[in-house]
Amino acid sequence: MKRPPCEVIVKELMPLLRACLANIIIKDYGYSIYQAGKLLGVTPAAISNYLTAKRSDEKLVRAILEDEKLNELMRKYARELVNNEMEAGDVLCILCRKITGDKKDILGLKGIHECLNVSSTSKNA
Repeated sequence: MKRPPCEVIVKELMPLLRACLANIIIKDYGYSIYQAGKLLGVTPAAISNYLTAKRSDEKLVRAILEDEKLNELMRKYARELVNNEMEAGDVLCILCRKITGDKKDILGLKGIHECLNVSSTSKNA
């Protein structure tokens, strides 16, 4: 049985995006785990788990942060969060749309490619 796209996004993509943003906010802006959690709307324990790869895939976080285009995108939105120009929910929504809107598995997430094919196939039906 194929998982619905929303399940894949909630279980795999959102933690990955939060982990990337948390890394940038803490390393580049000197925020504490508590401050980063407040900014991202999660607990300090969740931030700790993102940083230690308990809630995210370390290889994918590294791949995003090493990819010039994705790194630039993450840094742009991390800066907007830190500057209180946007809220975390809005940033996550935009990042998710940009990443999943490509209709391809650019991050190697398990199931994302399959789900995107399902959603694009259903549009043609």
